[in-house]
Amino acid sequence: MTNENIINSLLQSNNLRTLYLIDPVPLGRYGPSLASWDRLQHLSIVLTRSYPELKDTAFIPPKCLVSFTFHDKSQGDVPWPLASDLASCTKLQHLDLAVTRLHPTTAEAIGFLVISYQNALTELTLQVLPGVVEEENMGFQSVLLAAQPLHFPKLERLRLPDHHATLRSSNAFRQMN
Repeated sequence: MTNENIINSLLQSNNLRTLYLIDPVPLGRYGPSLASWDRLQHLSIVLTRSYPELKDTAFIPPKCLVSFTFHDKSQGDVPWPLASDLASCTKLQHLDLAVTRLHPTTAEAIGFLVISYQNALTELTLQVLPGVVEEENMGFQSVLLAAQPLHFPKLERLRLPDHHATLRSSNAFRQMN
């Protein structure tokens, strides 16, 4: 069975609850196809290499998605996409994003996700993965500051491992303005 056949079978299955993908090929088909998995609650995608099509992929999450993990372990030379349709997904509670390099465009995409889901999130993890010189990275503090004002009425856990900080139920981070 080829990768293409496996992908087609996955895309046709609408009863998936949990999906963990490592280097899904072709990546461009997954973003828009996620919406068809209307029962998908937990999605984790790990990229270990660069995908030029990443910057042009639209992220359209399924409406029942509760947990989304996206770890980009590539060299960070391709920015994350800015095209998303987030309106139908209102149940997202856990957002875990990791990059090796925080491009300005990637930072903008992450800021958009955080702003879009700030009212529903109970857990937010943002991290810069090891292996890249810190001067090359903007850092997530600048992402959060650029997204001001933020209000996290349900946030119970904020993790920023790149700054060695884990905060639990802190009122100071429930409203970041």
